[in-house]
Amino acid sequence: MSRGFCITTLGACVLASACVREPVDAFCPAIGAGDLRVSELRGPENSVDTAEWIEIENATGAELDLEGLVVDLLSIDGGVHLRLLVREPFAVAGGERVVLGRSDDASDLVLVGWSEHLPSSGAVTLLSCGETIDRVAYEGMPTTGTYSRTGTVWCTDPTGTPGAENTPCP
Repeated sequence: MSRGFCITTLGACVLASACVREPVDAFCPAIGAGDLRVSELRGPENSVDTAEWIEIENATGAELDLEGLVVDLLSIDGGVHLRLLVREPFAVAGGERVVLGRSDDASDLVLVGWSEHLPSSGAVTLLSCGETIDRVAYEGMPTTGTYSRTGTVWCTDPTGTPGAENTPCP
């Protein structure tokens, strides 16, 4: 399901002696608090399937352009900090979900590219123009299935539903 989506880990160019990409102009997407929400998380599994992801849902009835959106991931101990920036225009229809992740098979995710595993406990924050759009803190990422949200309730889903409506929490 690769859609030509381009995200860059911020800070990677700072550590390198030369950037592969030109710097990005500051861009603030027209996204407000609650317009997007983290709807599913999948970390490292106890299986041969290596896919890990963060699913983001457009909670509005309107199309949103994610260019300029920042996805910030921080482990509770601070040992893992990933900051992803949507560098190009990327439209998401109202109610649609976008799956960002890493996998050995790039065809099933929008993005392959972060360098660390999702931590077992941490927080994912969606930011636009420095303002928090959504933030989810979690502890004890399941090693089988996903951590999924339906409404305001989070639960473990034994299989996961990347890009589709989540299985209702009990």
